[in-house]
Amino acid sequence: MKDAIPFIAASVMYLLSPILTRRAQASVRNWISSEKDHSNIPVGTPPYYLSPEQIEDYIEFSVDAVQVVPAITLTGVGIVLILPDGLPSWVVGVIYICVTLALVLADTGMYLTRPQRYLSRKFFGLSYVALGGLLINLAGIAFAFS
Repeated sequence: MKDAIPFIAASVMYLLSPILTRRAQASVRNWISSEKDHSNIPVGTPPYYLSPEQIEDYIEFSVDAVQVVPAITLTGVGIVLILPDGLPSWVVGVIYICVTLALVLADTGMYLTRPQRYLSRKFFGLSYVALGGLLINLAGIAFAFS
């Protein structure tokens, strides 16, 4: 069971992602509404870049962009924890290098993608990062219990 703990923890983090995102989105909507009520800005539609929908997209994108680093790191720790004892240190080193490369590529990819494009496709409300992380960690849980 202890081998599965990092994968379970990361899976829970991914499953909570839509809930945490909706909470942040609601907070931004409330903030925009209250600011609009207390300002001297003429009544009307805000510019597109300030619309609640656009800000919600930025929040969701930011949540994924921020969580991709700890998620990949936690998965890498889980992989190392479930490896058989007595593995040569060079094998563990190769695994760490692969995890580091995945981390750099995923993080860079996130910041090179426009939020609107990134969020244009979801599966059951989960973004690419959340869905990919969930699938990888569920596979890790299955491997740990096999």
